[in-house]
Amino acid sequence: MAEWELIEETASPYRDTNETTTKIGVTLINGTTDYLQLNYATSMGSGMMGKFSTLPIAEYAKAESYLYKIDIHKKVDGVAGPIESTILFTFRNIPAEGQTIGLFAPDITVSKENIYMPFGTGNMISRLYRKALNTNGKVKDQIPGTLIKFAGSIWTILEPTTGYLYKNDSVLQRNFDAENYKYFVPTRVTGLAYWLNNGYFDSFAIQDKAAIKTKEWGTGGEGNENGTLVSAKIGLLSFSEKNRYIDQLKILSPPTSEMWMRTYHGDASKVYTVLPTGGAYLAHATNDKKAVHPTLYIDPEISIKNGAIVHNTAPIASLTSPSNNQMLYENDTLNITGDSYDPDKDQS
Repeated sequence: MAEWELIEETASPYRDTNETTTKIGVTLINGTTDYLQLNYATSMGSGMMGKFSTLPIAEYAKAESYLYKIDIHKKVDGVAGPIESTILFTFRNIPAEGQTIGLFAPDITVSKENIYMPFGTGNMISRLYRKALNTNGKVKDQIPGTLIKFAGSIWTILEPTTGYLYKNDSVLQRNFDAENYKYFVPTRVTGLAYWLNNGYFDSFAIQDKAAIKTKEWGTGGEGNENGTLVSAKIGLLSFSEKNRYIDQLKILSPPTSEMWMRTYHGDASKVYTVLPTGGAYLAHATNDKKAVHPTLYIDPEISIKNGAIVHNTAPIASLTSPSNNQMLYENDTLNITGDSYDPDKDQS
């Protein structure tokens, strides 16, 4: 797997108040001097918290070649200390000269919440990295932990042979259910499971929807996760999966904001969550709002090119004979000839 390449380090600008962000994003500026700008937004307003100018616009234009990452560190004793947040993003479009694309724009896959930003000069350090997305072949042939692009976002392959994927960025923060209900039930309209399999699923393009498989998900309690099964296309990590992928195999990093799991606890209205430390915790199904990182299964036979899912192109068939308006009589034999071409011979 490709390693992260450090491109540039920058200190955050002066701030005159302590704030907690509601959103962090990036803006790519194509002007006299090309640069990438790290932005924040809070209830008090928005502004810049870092600028990177090493890479020219042409490097960002290699959309199929690189995944980008910004680590935001607290500054401790003059050097980069603990990571406060990590942002993963790719560009699907590049701005024309003199224009920008950026914060909250659909061209960027990025969204982080609740980053604490202390006041003063240079109290945080941001580092820009990139990694070559040179993954090719089929999903089933990759190794666990491989990052790929699917439906415009970055996902981690958890189980290559089954096509099990985890979305690296949260899609929103919300409660688990509006009516003190702690079970992951896709048919319950007040629940997160329903939203994932309706509102969120409906946001996928037609060809991406076709790639997502319906599966049986274990939604029981910690001691018997498979005691209850539901049929759905979109799920969440379970308690045992968190232990496997974060704690044991270490192919997933803990979330930057506490996130829901699909496993409930014995206490009334309590559901398990994953903390930014990697530990498990409990949250109230209705009163608490947590990050949502969907998981799903795609066909493991689907191909990957330069790190991105490639959808199958339909075969082309043409009829060369017989000609139109062929008259047939009893006991006649009809011979049909033609040509066919499958541009994706290695895909099902």
